[in-house]
Amino acid sequence: MRLVVSVLALAAACAGVVAAGPLLSGRLVTHLPHVRVRHNSFIVEFHDEAADAHVKSVRRMVDVSVDHHYNSLFKGMAVTIGDTINPAHLASIHGVKAVYPNR
Repeated sequence: MRLVVSVLALAAACAGVVAAGPLLSGRLVTHLPHVRVRHNSFIVEFHDEAADAHVKSVRRMVDVSVDHHYNSLFKGMAVTIGDTINPAHLASIHGVKAVYPNR
């Protein structure tokens, strides 16, 4: 019984460290439930399948107020400064690797 409790406690501790990993980095925002758009752009990192084998992804500046591709990721919803968005929507789109704030 004590062994089972110890194993469960260890598993919970490991899960907590793994879950806190992106939080500690301070750069990725895909782990947040929502992000207030304070700037007119942020960086969306896409997997670049056509790139050189040494380049795994490409970062693209996305203007949230006018960019058609960005708005299409949100199914046509207009996104402007001051809006609260869920970057997980971007992260769940095929080809999107990460979302970063543009500060």
